[in-house]
Amino acid sequence: MRKYLALSAIASTLLMAGGDIAPVEPVVAVQEAEVDYGEVFGQFRTFYVDRTYLGGIENNRNTLATGGYVGYKSPDFNGLTAVVAAYGVYGFDMHDEDLDGGGSASYDPSLTGRDGENYVFIGQAYLNYAFGNTNIKVGRQRLDTPLAGADDARMLPNLFEAAVVRNADIEDTTLILAHITRETTGTFSNIYDNGTNLGFASGYGAGTTLAQSGDFVNMGTVALGEG
Repeated sequence: MRKYLALSAIASTLLMAGGDIAPVEPVVAVQEAEVDYGEVFGQFRTFYVDRTYLGGIENNRNTLATGGYVGYKSPDFNGLTAVVAAYGVYGFDMHDEDLDGGGSASYDPSLTGRDGENYVFIGQAYLNYAFGNTNIKVGRQRLDTPLAGADDARMLPNLFEAAVVRNADIEDTTLILAHITRETTGTFSNIYDNGTNLGFASGYGAGTTLAQSGDFVNMGTVALGEG
């Protein structure tokens, strides 16, 4: 009798435990979306120019300078991005005369600002909108075109204030429409005097020195001077 009671109790327990058992749901890992914080970019250079001549020539020039730029590009918002970048240069005093102020002909002028000065400025600050094969960029920016270019041969390039539209709907062809209003000439422009034949041949006008050291000047003034 006890055996029957024990078996009955075990069977009842099994029946009670075998009620509705919820199925085990599979665990799905949820991958968090990546957050776009934009992009930091930049470039730094250090130049040492040594122009030491043999013989009776005494126009020896030696200059050490460092500089470049650092900027930020915003995340893309439906094709719209914003960019801002600061540019600067610092030249080291290597001779008895100070570099700042242009008091010494012993320094090479192509590495620093007007009269050998050190300077920092906002060189790029623009909005860019891209849709399809068309791109619109408005503000301070670098240009590399046949008629207006960066001439990035030394420390800092030429930079411009402009509105530029590019379109590539035609295969193997890019159409560019631009309106340029102002320019600041790069450090390489310091080797040219205003209005010289060499300066004109190199693409620098009669008002080149007015647009040095990060000063954005009207394109007409840069080309023809203040007169």
